[in-house]
Amino acid sequence: MIEGNDIVLNEYSEACVLRFLNFEQPFTYQGAKSLNSLDAIFSQPEQEHIVSWSNNLQKGQSYGPMQNGADTARGYILVKHPALEQADALSLRYVHYLCASQDRG
Repeated sequence: MIEGNDIVLNEYSEACVLRFLNFEQPFTYQGAKSLNSLDAIFSQPEQEHIVSWSNNLQKGQSYGPMQNGADTARGYILVKHPALEQADALSLRYVHYLCASQDRG
């Protein structure tokens, strides 16, 4: 018991990937086509694996590789999936979508 509550044990678990918005190459963010919906990035069955996501990128701001812990405020995506490789691929697709067709440099 923890503070009077019974411990809940899940018999089934899935792999999760938490990916922060870290970009390999510098670019100037021009905004994503759709921030209020994941429809442009993921199919409906894929969206069922998205636990949570946040995009705090500012239009016109330059971004690149994360430099310190404060860069985690850019945003993240949390994906669950029975296969860790699939969760990783879905999270990476989100990051690639955000920097695709943006101005480099």
